[in-house]
Amino acid sequence: MRLLLTSFEPFAGLTQNSSLEIGKAIAGTRFDAVNLDWLVLPVVKDVCFEITWKRVKSFKPDVVLALGQADGAAAMQIEQLAVNVNDFEIPDNGGNQPRHECIVKNGPAAIFTSFPPKELVCRLAAEGVPVKRSYSAGTYVCNHLLYRLLHGSRRTRSGLRVGFIHLPLLPGQRGRRPRPKGAPMAETMVAGLRRCIELYANSSGELTRRK
Repeated sequence: MRLLLTSFEPFAGLTQNSSLEIGKAIAGTRFDAVNLDWLVLPVVKDVCFEITWKRVKSFKPDVVLALGQADGAAAMQIEQLAVNVNDFEIPDNGGNQPRHECIVKNGPAAIFTSFPPKELVCRLAAEGVPVKRSYSAGTYVCNHLLYRLLHGSRRTRSGLRVGFIHLPLLPGQRGRRPRPKGAPMAETMVAGLRRCIELYANSSGELTRRK
């Protein structure tokens, strides 16, 4: 399986992003059944998608798994859907701050991810991975990227499967909200993400949402 993993750069004036650090750790390891490519994205609307879609065309992955950072999260959050809304409480790294606007004009109000989070969460939790299902990827750049990837996959009918996981802050990392007590350590997140990727690879479409 060819899998494109994406992480985001730091944003909001901070110097770290857990998606970048965990993504780097994953990219430095090998998988038996996965040909993995890793991409670091700017926290800038439109640009993050354009860079990813260019890599999709060249690498031709079966799956795009995007990572983001969720301040205040106590577990890895597997996203269920993306909404067709840009509503940035803070500017992105390009200075953009759209409020209450559509990501894609006349696009669906929401699009479900390609992998049903409920089944993934049950499998991962049974193996001790600190994980939960999330019903919203928010309305910031993470959601923007996820929506455009899902919309692009639908529009091109490419069969590309798309997922998104938000990661908690790392120990000692500053964020807009504090890291909860009991949030997983970096090693635990790396192991959990590896297991999630293995499930994607070994599912042979079993975990893919039925159309």
